[in-house]
Amino acid sequence: MSGEAASRAHPHLPGRQRQFAEAVFERARVMRKPVTVILFSGRPLIVPWLIERADAVLAAWFLGSEAGNALADVMLGRMSPSGRTPVSWARSVGQVPIFFGARPGGRPANPKDIYTSKYLDVPTIPCSRSALDLRTDVSVCRISR
Repeated sequence: MSGEAASRAHPHLPGRQRQFAEAVFERARVMRKPVTVILFSGRPLIVPWLIERADAVLAAWFLGSEAGNALADVMLGRMSPSGRTPVSWARSVGQVPIFFGARPGGRPANPKDIYTSKYLDVPTIPCSRSALDLRTDVSVCRISR
């Protein structure tokens, strides 16, 4: 579901993966357990509901043969990924294309002024600017509640 000539009009979780994630969140809520999501994808997905409900999100992209060892090192705190990627995670398909380094326009967003550049139904900033700390091969999403 990713790669050259594999564009998707709806970059959400494919198939029944959302149902599975919702079931995991519900079970964890009943058991009072935190949920860390390890999200494998070749592109940023539109998953604001996942980012909001998870206690942590690890965007692992498509790692190589040492993926298991690398993820274990990050999850157990033995390693902290470094570097930055120029990738933004939009909250909605309507925000695409969006990127973190966008220069502000002539009408910067102001929620109190109707004559400024903003969305009516979602926040103006992408998920990555407010919630994701994007790094090289592994992206760590920190959620503040």
